[in-house]
Amino acid sequence: MPKRKSGFRNIITIIILILIIGGGILAYYYWQTKNIPSQPEENPKEESQAVECSSIDVDRYQIAGKEDSWLDSSGEINFDINSDGKEELLIVYEQKIIDESSPRNQPILFKIFSGSQECQKEEFSYRGREKSEDFDVPENEVSVFQVEPNFLGDGKNIVMLEGIQTAYGSGSSINEHLFAYKDGKYLEIATLEISSNDMYKFSGEGGLGKEIIVARMIWGEGECHFCPHRYEFEIYTWDGNKYLKIDGGITENKYSPGDTNIESIIQAEPGVLK
Repeated sequence: MPKRKSGFRNIITIIILILIIGGGILAYYYWQTKNIPSQPEENPKEESQAVECSSIDVDRYQIAGKEDSWLDSSGEINFDINSDGKEELLIVYEQKIIDESSPRNQPILFKIFSGSQECQKEEFSYRGREKSEDFDVPENEVSVFQVEPNFLGDGKNIVMLEGIQTAYGSGSSINEHLFAYKDGKYLEIATLEISSNDMYKFSGEGGLGKEIIVARMIWGEGECHFCPHRYEFEIYTWDGNKYLKIDGGITENKYSPGDTNIESIIQAEPGVLK
């Protein structure tokens, strides 16, 4: 009988040892698997946030400043407009002329692109006017396209775009557009409308565009287009957000459009600015 008890104890001891050893192995395995570094999961959101490239080509349009263009400079400019240390691509487009007997009847386009040359991203787009109160034709030609640093005296860069609504021989109207980067976005900050018969000049101190002087032709009874005319003056002053208009005087004398300019009128009659 004593031998049986001894053998039974041995069996119990062996079972307990097996349980202890097995439990230790399981605990070690659990600890190892828990501490294995997990592989990073693919983030579909990051893929969806990838920059989409934009084409700079526009169907039925060409970059202005090339064939059959009124613009005598390049319609494509690289310049850091938003002052972030990287140049943006600025392009003004005009309708392609397929038939010389059919003038441009579609508005001009102006676009701003960011990014590298291999992958441009369109940031801003402007379409010229379809028509205005005085001219039932679109803004179909470009005569000026340039960048003016510190134009308003605030250190910012301005894109100046002069679009023309022309009926090709039946009169035209000039739209002086000013674009800038302001409050985190690109936008048009001002437009000055001028008839082809009028004259204007930028004359601000500490910023050329802080003041604009406009001389508008007055048509008298029986006067022809190239006859001498009197002019009415307007002064536009930039207040930091917009232009404020002040009415000037009217010239006492008449001046021929082709033989004078706004500076010579002011010199002859300085009172028109008061």
